[in-house]
Amino acid sequence: MATLFLHIGHGKTGTSWIQACLRLNRDSMAQQGIIYASGEDRFIDQPNRITSGNASNLFKSKEDFESQLSQNQIKTGEALLFSSEHIFVYFIRSNAIDYFEEIAEKYGFDNIKVLLFIRNPITLAVSTWQQRIKRRGEYNVSLSNLHEHPDIGWDRVFSVEYLITCLEKCRNVSLSIRNYSNCSDRLIDEVADWLEVPVEIFSVQPVNRINRSLTWSEQSFQTSLNKIIGRSGRIFSDPLCEKLPDIIPEKILPPLEVQDAIWSSLSETIEQLNLQIPEKHRYQCDVRQPDPLPETLTFSKRQIEVVAESLGNEILNLRQQLEKANKTISNLKDEPAAPRNRLEYPIDNKSAYTRIKLIMKRITERFSTL
Repeated sequence: MATLFLHIGHGKTGTSWIQACLRLNRDSMAQQGIIYASGEDRFIDQPNRITSGNASNLFKSKEDFESQLSQNQIKTGEALLFSSEHIFVYFIRSNAIDYFEEIAEKYGFDNIKVLLFIRNPITLAVSTWQQRIKRRGEYNVSLSNLHEHPDIGWDRVFSVEYLITCLEKCRNVSLSIRNYSNCSDRLIDEVADWLEVPVEIFSVQPVNRINRSLTWSEQSFQTSLNKIIGRSGRIFSDPLCEKLPDIIPEKILPPLEVQDAIWSSLSETIEQLNLQIPEKHRYQCDVRQPDPLPETLTFSKRQIEVVAESLGNEILNLRQQLEKANKTISNLKDEPAAPRNRLEYPIDNKSAYTRIKLIMKRITERFSTL
């Protein structure tokens, strides 16, 4: 029989950095008998690339879990490792507690080790809010109303409570809980301890920071951009975070009254949860006096260069698409009705051409001065 390792996040607890470390040291782990499963990140070799690990759909459904185990069968005596913060979410959504032990045993895993990172609630809420701005085009939620939006990170405490309750019922599962707020400077040590391997095998490590938070200036720009064209982190935030990972952002916190409201909503649940968490990794009250935020927004020369390159390439790409669309429309006008169905762009996609024009116009107007 064998061991199945599941590093399940949750979000905003250094998962991108840990996954880069696992990915870069897959050969060293294999020598220790631990196989980093083949998944979505198998062809990525850039150490600072932001990914979702190798198992984003592992528990999306019962069929997905079985499919992944089937594709990653291992030899006798080896262990298999999956890592993704999506495991945390999908495990709960798909009621994986009803099937995952049975399927794991079917593929020879009689020992399942789960690593869950938690994070103190105020900094988790802020970090999740910043991530929503980067990844989901958020612009309506602000620091002043963060307490009115539990889905912006801080309700994850309740999900942790539910997950622990579920896993306690499992006969083959051992759960390790670590508080990212207390060990962010030694993440790989905690992972090595969980895997029961020498930390020295992780000799190749990525840059110090992956998927960093945005500076206040970057975040303000991204929020304004989201208002105009929607989700757009791919062309602004991602290049900045991947190409300039070592920029240290400001420590952003909501007003004290907002922090107090969040903590008050969670304190009773946290008190009960802490009874089940190792003492040095328990949740702590992280309500703090916020530092004043910069009144003037600033960008370094290198930040401007990265943004100009990304937005410039996006504009050039949209222009090329528009030119191709215009040629297609022109050809459609010249062609008889019968052959039109053979063309690459059917006539009923004219609304798509109009949208390309509109997007290009907005972006060009917004960034023509860069």
